[in-house]
Amino acid sequence: LKEANPRAFEHEYMGVPTGTGGEVFMDIDVRTISEEEINNLQYIYHGLDFGFAADPACFIVVAYDRKHETIYLLDEIYKRGMSNRKIAEEIMAKGYSDRYVTCDSAEPKSIADLRDLGIAAKACYKAPGCVEYRIKWMQHRKIVIDPRRTPNAHREFTRYSYAVDRNGVVLSQLVDKDNHSIDATRYAMEKYANRRGN
Repeated sequence: LKEANPRAFEHEYMGVPTGTGGEVFMDIDVRTISEEEINNLQYIYHGLDFGFAADPACFIVVAYDRKHETIYLLDEIYKRGMSNRKIAEEIMAKGYSDRYVTCDSAEPKSIADLRDLGIAAKACYKAPGCVEYRIKWMQHRKIVIDPRRTPNAHREFTRYSYAVDRNGVVLSQLVDKDNHSIDATRYAMEKYANRRGN
């Protein structure tokens, strides 16, 4: 961790204050991601967090540079009121229908609908404590975000904070709000976040 994310190391192991204490993701690099840079990224993954009325559906495209432990957020679909057919159409329109899309396993019917519509959808693996574990895994990686490519992911990742009690004390509890792109990224990265030794 000291090599991969010195700021997180100082905060977690040395007790050095590195921010307000409430930020969930502290190693975010907000910058332009060029087409040339994307062409050199090898490991591309897709994640989907279902939503409809109150919550948006969020499809996200990420790349993972294993050597430098860096996650790149490359593209998103982020809308309310989308049927499963509309989600499938938008994914295909962007040219992403040829790869697996790891989805929230809480909606098996929606996953089946997407498969029937030509999307290689699969359910993410869920187990007790997996949300916290995968968030912690992402905290120990650099996350590169281009606000032009993924404006909603940029907003969510940079604002995502731990819960705070009525006295202003930061708690270790994750808030399940405004985290749709974060959830979609967790699903996309589960291949690595579930691996023993990470």
